[in-house]
Amino acid sequence: MKVVIKNKKFITNANVVICILEAGLDSSWCDTDDVEVTTVQITGDKRQKINGNGNPAYRRLHFKGVAKCNANDTFNEIVGKNIAEKRAMIKLYSYYKKFIKECCEKAEKNLNKFKALKDSLEEKENTIDSELITLLMEV
Repeated sequence: MKVVIKNKKFITNANVVICILEAGLDSSWCDTDDVEVTTVQITGDKRQKINGNGNPAYRRLHFKGVAKCNANDTFNEIVGKNIAEKRAMIKLYSYYKKFIKECCEKAEKNLNKFKALKDSLEEKENTIDSELITLLMEV
């Protein structure tokens, strides 16, 4: 999975610069296993209302960064754009770090469930084997 910035927009108004980043997680390049994509889809379901329909492997969200110039400073649009963009990127990466952690926890819970199911099935298989051996001994 990787974070992809789709669009970047700047709004300049008086002594304020706003940067809006449209970004998402791109897991379509994963060729290892469908587990990662499936986990993103399961965890991303609750975000579907915000992002609308579309490919669950690539949902786009918007992150805003604001840079304000103090009254006694000189307004520099380039510096303001850099600051606003960095603040938006901090929000973006913080959000996706939390999102990926949530995906990992979800995958780990699913893995634990599958391990418990496997153990249960192996136990039942052993019970059936012992019953089968008992029946064969009686014949």
